[in-house]
Amino acid sequence: MAEILVVEDDDELRRLVCRRLTMAGHQVAEAPNGLAATRQIQEHVPELIISDIVMPDMDGLELIRNLQKEHPQLKVLAVTGGGTTDPALRLTLAKRFGAADTLYKPFSLDELLEKVSILLES
Repeated sequence: MAEILVVEDDDELRRLVCRRLTMAGHQVAEAPNGLAATRQIQEHVPELIISDIVMPDMDGLELIRNLQKEHPQLKVLAVTGGGTTDPALRLTLAKRFGAADTLYKPFSLDELLEKVSILLES
């Protein structure tokens, strides 16, 4: 299937998403924030990135902006739900900065897989 990088600072959620994507047949790597993801992408560019927006060190919005400069063809699914600012605003900004699609937390794993399938097919 596809190579996917999951960027999420919540360890439990990251492991759950990675496990479900692996069960669906994908090759999955993980990173706890945008900075760690950037380092991994320098080594190997995946087909899709699923990235939280609110994270320490480098947030998802900065990651998306950087990816648009370095790898504009790379598809990003931005997810968010918490934080101190409006989640809808963060998702709108993510799309404006280049995210291919967005997903609001909490989401079901089936909903996530559906979005992943659509992005990989487009």
